Amino acid sequence: MSVPKLYKDQSGFGGEDYGDPYGLGGPLHVVRARAVESQTVRVVFDEPPEFRSRGADSDGRNPLNYSVDIVTGQGTKPQVVGVKDTIVLPGAAGVYTDPERGVDVQTDRPLVLGIQYLVTVVNVRAKAGGALGAPYSANFEGVFQQSQVNPAPPTLQYSDFKFDIFGKSASAFVFDDAGDVALDAGVENIRKRILRRLMTPKNAFRHLPGYGTNWALKAPLSTRELVPTKHDILQQVKQDPEVLDASVSVTLQPADDLVIVRIKARTARGDVSATVTQGATSGLVIT
Repeated sequence: MSVPKLYKDQSGFGGEDYGDPYGLGGPLHVVRARAVESQTVRVVFDEPPEFRSRGADSDGRNPLNYSVDIVTGQGTKPQVVGVKDTIVLPGAAGVYTDPERGVDVQTDRPLVLGIQYLVTVVNVRAKAGGALGAPYSANFEGVFQQSQVNPAPPTLQYSDFKFDIFGKSASAFVFDDAGDVALDAGVENIRKRILRRLMTPKNAFRHLPGYGTNWALKAPLSTRELVPTKHDILQQVKQDPEVLDASVSVTLQPADDLVIVRIKARTARGDVSATVTQGATSGLVIT
């Protein structure tokens, strides 16, 4: 299949017939970028990138693989907070009809009209195999009119009733000064969601297949189960929609019959950490 001339002209040195002039990089290249919404920039590749999991290091859905900088104009550097779940296919509305794939990257603030930005991609690999090659980045201009008032935040604000599971009162609900049930939001809500995933048995909710972990809280854990359990918990933590990156450690102290799970997660709202200790005599302790 012949490639349109428009496509070749815009693909940069890395997309020419002889590839990267310095002999570096791979077959996947950034062709161009444009702001399609006030807080969304579409990054266009010359072939399909990997696009399956937010938790995979080389995947196009991982927001850690994108950064946005200001080239000209004054403003605050946008932070990448997410990637939309759907990849833009050739021929879609507003997209050039050549063999390209667009990934919609979301930022924490509006991309302002009149400011020139640069979006840079790292680590992403081609779906058919091969690494990212030059060009890795593309310039684009913002579309947000500063006269607009109170733009909506780019990410969902989850909230839940504040509930003290270890409370000693008759009711474990926490109330605010007005007498209403208080809410958990922001970082505390993310932490609660992570712990809920950790302590829910795998597939316990019929309408949420795959939700939960295989860690049996009231059963002993053997040394051969440490690595699979760690991997299982890490994958669950990374599936939370607001978690950008995470690390998990699972340790066993046979002398004290203790299993210690430590979780650290990075989100656009701040860092989240939790330690869960399970022992035959001490029971379950969350800190």
